[in-house]
Amino acid sequence: MGMVLPELWSKSCSVAISLASTQLHKYQHMINWKKSASILEIGFADGHTSSHCLAPILPQDYSEFVASDISKEMINYAKQYFKIPRWKFVQMDIGANVPEEFHNKFDHVFGFSVMHMVKNPRKAFKNIYDMLKPGGSTFLIFFEKTPIDDLFDRLKTHPKWGKYGQEKMISTYYYSKNTKDDYQKDIEAAQFKDYTFNVEQEMYRFSSEEECDNSLVAVNCTIPEIPKELYDEYIKDYLKEKMRAHLYKISQKNGKNEVTLHANVFVFIAKKPENIQ
Repeated sequence: MGMVLPELWSKSCSVAISLASTQLHKYQHMINWKKSASILEIGFADGHTSSHCLAPILPQDYSEFVASDISKEMINYAKQYFKIPRWKFVQMDIGANVPEEFHNKFDHVFGFSVMHMVKNPRKAFKNIYDMLKPGGSTFLIFFEKTPIDDLFDRLKTHPKWGKYGQEKMISTYYYSKNTKDDYQKDIEAAQFKDYTFNVEQEMYRFSSEEECDNSLVAVNCTIPEIPKELYDEYIKDYLKEKMRAHLYKISQKNGKNEVTLHANVFVFIAKKPENIQ
């Protein structure tokens, strides 16, 4: 499943931009750029996160930048928005079969706030490994538990909304007792051996409750399954759930709700061996 509201996401993706900016700033020294690098980004979405955080640090001599996303709507939007030489756009599910021509093609693979949404992370990590050239590297940032897991865990049993695929939005390891261990098993099954896998505590304060609500609606991939005549009622019930979500802290300030997100974020940086037998 992919996001289907690119314009709304482009106006409310400050959380993703903040996470990527913070962790790239902290770990940028671990990126060893290859000459004339071929670069892939997975989960490109509308492209605003990448344009704010990754594009400014790309080496001037890179040969190509391939932007991929599972969502046709996102890729079509990005194509119209970004007219940049050496940039290409591909609709691709990183958790499924990837194009054969992508194997051993890329020097660097990046992904920001996407791996937690992949239903088959083991396949995704293996795809990343296979798409890297020998000596190539990957840099991924993703949530340990997503900010919306709690919401959809309750909505999946909702008497009215449960039948509309709400369980599809729950991250793969939401019910795990040790999420990092589960991802680490996937990482090692993909044959990564030389890697850094850290947990970072993140806090983001939304500029307004409206920004928070817009971001929650923008990331909801089940919206196409909701009948149009029930949309407004569904969104109202959906947004109510954030009041009970564990990762959101809501307080009163000057008579308005102030929403803060607290979450653990994984930073995964790995290199494919130079010499592969």
